[in-house]
Amino acid sequence: MGYTKARVQPDINDGLTIWLSALALGVQGVVMPIGGILAAKIGFRYVVAASCLLESGGVLLTYFTIQKSFIGVIFTYSLIKGAGLGFGYAVVLGVATTWFPQRRGIVSGLIVGGFGLGALIFTPIQTAFINPKNVKVHNVTREFTDPELLDRVPNVFLLLGGLLLGLQIIGFILLRSKPRPNLGNRLRLRVFSSRDVHMTVRGCEAPSGYIQETLSQDSTSQRNREATRLPLGLSRLSRLAVAAVPHLPFVPIAQAHSQRPTASNHTRIISKATGRKEDLWQLYNEVVYPPKVPVGNKDVASFVLEERRPGEVTHRREDLLYSQKKLWLLGFMIRGRSVDDAFAQLAHRPEKGARILEEVLEEAIELAVKEHDFEYCTKIWVETVHVSRGRGVPRLYKGVRGQLSAKNYHYANLYIRLREGDPPPVYHPRQIKGSWTPTHNCPSFGRPSWGSGNDMLQLELERMRQRRLKTGM
Repeated sequence: MGYTKARVQPDINDGLTIWLSALALGVQGVVMPIGGILAAKIGFRYVVAASCLLESGGVLLTYFTIQKSFIGVIFTYSLIKGAGLGFGYAVVLGVATTWFPQRRGIVSGLIVGGFGLGALIFTPIQTAFINPKNVKVHNVTREFTDPELLDRVPNVFLLLGGLLLGLQIIGFILLRSKPRPNLGNRLRLRVFSSRDVHMTVRGCEAPSGYIQETLSQDSTSQRNREATRLPLGLSRLSRLAVAAVPHLPFVPIAQAHSQRPTASNHTRIISKATGRKEDLWQLYNEVVYPPKVPVGNKDVASFVLEERRPGEVTHRREDLLYSQKKLWLLGFMIRGRSVDDAFAQLAHRPEKGARILEEVLEEAIELAVKEHDFEYCTKIWVETVHVSRGRGVPRLYKGVRGQLSAKNYHYANLYIRLREGDPPPVYHPRQIKGSWTPTHNCPSFGRPSWGSGNDMLQLELERMRQRRLKTGM
């Protein structure tokens, strides 16, 4: 303010300096949610880059505005700098806390504390640059009047802007979100992949000519040799399932289960592919579907362009040392979402069950990409999350007056089904209390009996309006 009075506006009021901090804080609060919304749409790096340019640019532009008018200083140092600060402040906090999900409070406190401690570093730098000889203020006006000191005031904004820009470039280079485990190539390009031969769990159809030609041999040994010539990427279980097609043309497990929605997913039956007694949930991965009629000429190009069913894969983990009800609540939160959205939702949950779900999801995605040839490891959505009671372990419980009693501790079993493609816009059925089992031809946009929350509300209101009182006329 002393520089403005001495060089620009001698009659300016000292009380106007309060607008510098007030407007900066106000703009920061208004812009902060906008930065969070843009970070979710275009990525946090673009938002942080714009924030750095606005903040350092506002300080650098003050070198020119302070020599013209006080209004210009308010525009550059308060509005532009405050907008830059609020634009990326919350975004940087969110990115930093992803590295330590269990210590979010400590990480946020360190960042906010470091922001406040910056004044302890920049204030001595400004003082040493503007007043290196420790010139005293005027005895009457209580302001600086030394010409050399006043000449250095505009240059200090160039110094501060350069320091801020250099530190921001270093921080921008080091800023990284927590990476996820490598789940294989995001795009698996093949001219003739194993998805063209079979599809596990209600998946893609195979070209009929290829399967018939491959499995039309009479001898079992020749048939096995032909099965070993299938394209790369087929797992051992998938090879056995395709080789067993002449004896069992198609395994109707998914169709039988869709017709019997009350059947248990955990019934143990003998696998036709492995010969072992396995859980029905795991046997979904052995389902082979009949091929479609090829479109156009019977060549590879027509098979590649043929529309296929979206792939599905099931995965389970048993005997989890966690509450069944708590795990079900977390699973209810992520079902019907894409895997990226599911990981984002679980990252904000501090419970142990969220970490369990993340691990099981990563295993299921890895299984889908490596053994079932899903093309993208992120274009997958969670169709089903089921939690059941596991085996019980007897334990002694010490009750009132030291009396011992036996109680069983039950473990939890987690079952997940993933489907390839984008999640449906409406997931939950209208009959919330009823049992429903998805079929292999479930459309991506939802079933006709599905509805949004507003649709369910209107149906319930209509049902309530049509009620009759027992004692009414």
